[in-house]
Amino acid sequence: MTMKTTSDRIVFEGGNTLLPELELVGWARVKAARTGALTAHTHPKVLEVFCLERGEAEWWVEQENHRLMAGDIYLNRPGELHGAVGSVLRPCAYTWLQVDIGPYCLPGMPAEHANALCTRLVASGVRRFAGSHELRTAFSSMFALHLRKKSPFTFLVRAQLHLLLALLAEELKAASEATQSASQYSYAIRRAIERIDSDPSEDWNIPELAAWVGLRSSQFNARFFSETGRTPADYRRWRRIELAKKRLRASKCSIVRLAHELGFSSSQHFAATFRRLEGTSPSHYRDTTR
Repeated sequence: MTMKTTSDRIVFEGGNTLLPELELVGWARVKAARTGALTAHTHPKVLEVFCLERGEAEWWVEQENHRLMAGDIYLNRPGELHGAVGSVLRPCAYTWLQVDIGPYCLPGMPAEHANALCTRLVASGVRRFAGSHELRTAFSSMFALHLRKKSPFTFLVRAQLHLLLALLAEELKAASEATQSASQYSYAIRRAIERIDSDPSEDWNIPELAAWVGLRSSQFNARFFSETGRTPADYRRWRRIELAKKRLRASKCSIVRLAHELGFSSSQHFAATFRRLEGTSPSHYRDTTR
């Protein structure tokens, strides 16, 4: 397998990817702003998805402009005209892929499931959102598989692609629901909510979060409470419990493990927080909702 590579760009494309349904898998690093880059173009049958690892980017698609920050996921859907705003690439690093999502283009997946998945990916109105750690890792893993000197088993690559697309569809749905409920929020607070929602288990540093959305800490705290009715810490705690409820309904994960994965200091702390917000214990909630 061959690839196109420079010190700042590694691209597998066409017949050089590990799967025929993958048109491209690549990584790029932009050290300094570059003009004349990403001029207007389209991909007629391809879904293109970016994971911004570092830096910032301003990209456009059709009549929309989007500003991306580290951790964001961004999509161009089949046939859409897109490029970089002003044909300028800002300093950043990103991983991206292009996948054919036409009818019956996901081998190894039942046709009805593949079509439902592709429909969700194409039909969602969300184009940019803060990706979860799990989704960002899926991008890294897909690229790492292509970097191996020997091609891995095809089923392993295909399983990784299916995982990535399923996570993408799930997070697109969640981002769409969050956008609908957050439509009354200002841009800065909406971005902060997206960042917290991307990984509620993270112990978000308020000064850093405030700086990330361009506000002073005191200004950020006051505006967040005014718009949401919660402090940032209370919002994060609520999101953790909402995620816990979802996991309790859908899995048999132990309470101790769940507490650890959600970032609580102990299972006792998790249980106490859950009871304070839900009026019952995690185990009782699981028993009565499954």
